[in-house]
Amino acid sequence: MQGPQTIRLDSMALFDTGKSTLKPGSTKLLVNSLLGIKAKPGWLIVVAGHTDSIGNDRSINNSP
Repeated sequence: MQGPQTIRLDSMALFDTGKSTLKPGSTKLLVNSLLGIKAKPGWLIVVAGHTDSIGNDRSINNSP
């Protein structure tokens, strides 16, 4: 039995700094990544992420 595998996506390819919406074209990258995962029934999938601290104080403190 094989151990856990990690698939990492570059967040800078998906989001602009200070934004919570995907960049154009990011959906295609996510779908292509998920196609490989979909082919592995029974896998436990964990999605993790974080926010950045780049930007002005107002936009950082008022993020949803």
